Amino acid sequence: MDDFISRKILPERSCLGLGFFTVAVVLLLLGAVLTIPFLFESPSLWYKSGIEKTCLRFGKMVGLAAGFLLLLQLPMASRSKILDRIFSLPGLMRQHRLHAGLIAFLALLHPLLVLLPEDKIIVPLETRYWPEWIGVGLLTVILVQFASSQWRQHVGMVFHHWLLFHRILGLMIAALLTVHTLYVSEIFAEPDLPQSAAGIAASCFMLQWFWIRAS
Repeated sequence: MDDFISRKILPERSCLGLGFFTVAVVLLLLGAVLTIPFLFESPSLWYKSGIEKTCLRFGKMVGLAAGFLLLLQLPMASRSKILDRIFSLPGLMRQHRLHAGLIAFLALLHPLLVLLPEDKIIVPLETRYWPEWIGVGLLTVILVQFASSQWRQHVGMVFHHWLLFHRILGLMIAALLTVHTLYVSEIFAEPDLPQSAAGIAASCFMLQWFWIRAS
């Protein structure tokens, strides 16, 4: 069905326009995600001012951007014939690898920007900080995923073993990202637009994952 759609509904002359449209939609969605810390301020921002407030808000934006880019990794690596016809498979895989590096950088930057305004270097070992520790686990899995992809050949890891490992870590990242996002900040604690958007994004990711595995 995917191949039929790509050949019949996506003639060559339409691919360029669809490519621009898809990129525009993604950029608009990213822009909307980055406005969340401005439109839905968490109480942690109410008691900050000056550079501390700016740093904390920017840290939240960096975390949201990393989460958004993580959700895009699946369609880019899905080998969809429709996306292949629009962007080309080599181009999609190149972007998949470039985004992986950017995500790893943003994931490292996010906790630094969030913790510094709170006068913390590490997350305290207290039960009430369990969502933050979920974030620590998420960061760890992201870095392991990135490192294993970059240095698979250097450590002699067989491709099909790596691929299974890569897919398992991808699911772990999606699950940890969902829990961390929904519980780490008051922005997503209430049944409001951000919480609904996060739930829809997670549901779309899982539906797409099952669709890819079934196809």
